[in-house]
Amino acid sequence: IMGFDIGVKKGSFFGNYEIQTAVIKNNVNELFTYSAWHIQFSYIITGEKRVFIEKYGSLGNVFLEKKSRNVYELAFRYSFINFDAGQSITTGGACNIAFGFNWYINSNLCFSINFIRSRQDPSINAGFDCVTRKLDIIGTRLQYDF
Repeated sequence: IMGFDIGVKKGSFFGNYEIQTAVIKNNVNELFTYSAWHIQFSYIITGEKRVFIEKYGSLGNVFLEKKSRNVYELAFRYSFINFDAGQSITTGGACNIAFGFNWYINSNLCFSINFIRSRQDPSINAGFDCVTRKLDIIGTRLQYDF
């Protein structure tokens, strides 16, 4: 598995791009390659900032001031995955466009709602009817951070 990830954080804005590729060899020495990537952006409209943890090279939670309540964040993500791995395995691919809204009620509790539009392009070689499928998904989550 090979991957590349880059992120940009400036004030209340965050952007990220990641790509991954997996190369797999089966027991008869056929090579199969799968790839996926995404790009995402978020902006905290109330002005708070996301913490960067240097020790791990990753982003932490949104930093809330002691008196801060009701922090709001808007998010966007586009992702793609390719399942066509070679001549003997071609199962298609999928792409998603997602819009999200995060409400940080306090430093431990966050409510999220997401709208995802997904397009799946199956391959007839995989035994599917080769009809592009479009899905509209609404997801919610209540997250408690210990």
